[in-house]
Amino acid sequence: MCHSRGPARGRVGYLVFPDTLLYFTGGLAYGHLSVNVSASGIPVIGSASVSDSETRTGWIIGGGLEWALDRSWRIRAEYLYMDLGTMRSKFGSVSASTGGEFPIDVTASGTVRTDFTDQIFRVGLSYKVGETGYAPLK
Repeated sequence: MCHSRGPARGRVGYLVFPDTLLYFTGGLAYGHLSVNVSASGIPVIGSASVSDSETRTGWIIGGGLEWALDRSWRIRAEYLYMDLGTMRSKFGSVSASTGGEFPIDVTASGTVRTDFTDQIFRVGLSYKVGETGYAPLK
């Protein structure tokens, strides 16, 4: 789970038409991540769990289109892919024994690997105050 995230990114584009901008965007991404995993029904041991959290940095890339509807109104559609890397969380060692005539001692440990990626599609509408009439994107 990513509690908070954000990018610091730039944008480079090409005017396809005077009112249409095709652009590429990319840069740095960050987020505070947390992992909570539990396993139950493990023979002899019963259950085990792990919790972990950290703030990570990664990257974000994407692209989109922006249209000038008139001098003041703009509409935009964009797709972004973000990768904050992999987090490895270790289960502590868990031990158990069975009683009886033939006792069995069991010790288990492990690692949970979690890949943090996100795909974002968004549409936006903006209004520039104080403008009238059509103006091409610049």
